[in-house]
Amino acid sequence: MATGNINYSLEYSWSTGFQIEGKPWRRERDVFAFAVGQIFPAKDYKKYSVQILQPKAKPENHLEMYYNIYINDHLSLSPDFQYIWNPFGRDVEGDTDGIFIGGIRAQFDF
Repeated sequence: MATGNINYSLEYSWSTGFQIEGKPWRRERDVFAFAVGQIFPAKDYKKYSVQILQPKAKPENHLEMYYNIYINDHLSLSPDFQYIWNPFGRDVEGDTDGIFIGGIRAQFDF
């Protein structure tokens, strides 16, 4: 939230994850990865926003996972899936449902 030259933003965030090479399923050059994290609104945001709205000011949470598929020495493909719940800390009018994002990345090496 920005008000004039004052910006109330994030207090802190954290994330963690892991990745596993594909040796257990005989795809040595493939990689599976998973991550989870949270973003917390600043205390100043909570104090200021009480004056103008009824803030929920919940943490925004996210999950991500991808699978990097080795095609050959020059090409790999990575489908990626992300899910965000409590977007914007549930402090936006209207749709505060979770957000699902899917994508694919191609990496070309020369």
